[in-house]
Amino acid sequence: MKYEIEIKPFTVPNFVIPKMPAGKRQDGFNPSEKTSIPITDLHPEALASLCEDFRIAVFEKAGCKDPGNETGPGPRKLYKGE
Repeated sequence: MKYEIEIKPFTVPNFVIPKMPAGKRQDGFNPSEKTSIPITDLHPEALASLCEDFRIAVFEKAGCKDPGNETGPGPRKLYKGE
């Protein structure tokens, strides 16, 4: 028996976390430094790169082939329940 359910889109984050080198306080590392950056502060090219990386990671984790970049929102009833 197959059925379809409507799924919600992924949650969009409000910020990104920068890569921070490991460090010690005596070497000048300040753990209270800014540890997140609002996505509104990023350049469009950085956002596009992050989105592409996310898309690749999602399809890899799902173990399926990416059907390609389609414009506009796609159908949400894609869950294959049996």
